[in-house]
Amino acid sequence: MGIDKHINMAVEDLNANLWFGKNTSFYGRCFRNEKRGQIGTVIKPELYTSANDYVDVLLDDTKGGQCFFDVQPTNPSDENGIYSSETWACFMVNLTTVYPTLNRTEATEQAHTDAEEILNNHFPITGLVRGFEGFKGYDWGADHQAHVDMQPYYLFRFNLTIKYNNSNDCKR
Repeated sequence: MGIDKHINMAVEDLNANLWFGKNTSFYGRCFRNEKRGQIGTVIKPELYTSANDYVDVLLDDTKGGQCFFDVQPTNPSDENGIYSSETWACFMVNLTTVYPTLNRTEATEQAHTDAEEILNNHFPITGLVRGFEGFKGYDWGADHQAHVDMQPYYLFRFNLTIKYNNSNDCKR
């Protein structure tokens, strides 16, 4: 199972505990499908659902919150066969839906805190990237930068380090 086993355990925890009762989608690992976009080569993060069928995991404005995991292409291993993968946990949140009683500033910080609390149970967090900067390089199609990180929507990404091999439990 490798890295997916550990990502899927985090997804289960997100589904059970983050923004409970809101319309959310927490996806596992997406595939980084390269495409030629308006700004050159871009990545289309897509979820594999069945033979030759993929679902775009970028902003769905019917959801209060979404998250997907993007495992970066380089995965060095140590002498024991333990891989260390930089992985991005990418969040897209409708702040008005998820935190209706908070102002935008308070809601963004609460979203970070709530997501971080759950992810910390599974992986070391090595960084936080706020706003569209955390999603640069993804193919948004017609929904370019000016349309994806505006009130009530907010984007952020946690950088994670996931250590694993293809049979043993995750090591921190």
